[in-house]
Amino acid sequence: MLDFRLMCFINCNDGQYRRGKILCAFNGSYWAVGTVVTYTFDEYFVDDNQVLGTKVDINKGVNSSNNLWWETNENGSIIKANNGGTVTWISTRQLEWTEGAATIWVWWDDVYEMTGEAHGVTSDGLDYVYTITTPIVKKLNCEWVSRGVLTLEVTGLPLITLDYGQGACDHDAVIIINGQTYRSFCHEIGVAKVAFHRRGAEAQ
Repeated sequence: MLDFRLMCFINCNDGQYRRGKILCAFNGSYWAVGTVVTYTFDEYFVDDNQVLGTKVDINKGVNSSNNLWWETNENGSIIKANNGGTVTWISTRQLEWTEGAATIWVWWDDVYEMTGEAHGVTSDGLDYVYTITTPIVKKLNCEWVSRGVLTLEVTGLPLITLDYGQGACDHDAVIIINGQTYRSFCHEIGVAKVAFHRRGAEAQ
């Protein structure tokens, strides 16, 4: 359980204000095939936006490439502060541990690939769909996402494509809208978010 009354009720490291609890329940050892980890929220707010719903991680064992992988299913919503409406989010993603599994106590050689999609409704009532069209690659020894492509479709708006590049450890990503290409510097992913699979396992 993460209790933000004790940790960063006033101001967390990312500059956001949090309060409430994130609850986490394991039904077995993290490494065991079939283990389910369920996350729920208890009066949890980020900057006065309330987060609701569930997240479920399932250990799926070894795939046809002999790599460990997990499936994540999310069904949630965010009630925005100041009567700003509600955002809904339903997602199914797959996380594959493609490199570094042989060195169990060394995290910095790990590489993960993510696939999947998400859909829902914006606070303005518009349907949207995120789709990972090329697997997103995250190396834990790099601050940045190094490869992958995802698209965002929102009702009534042009298709948005985000391309993270071809594998270099840099912040060179591009956003494509209506054939126009724009550079993006907003695609870093916190190592802790992806490495949870590793650290959570060590705790089990």
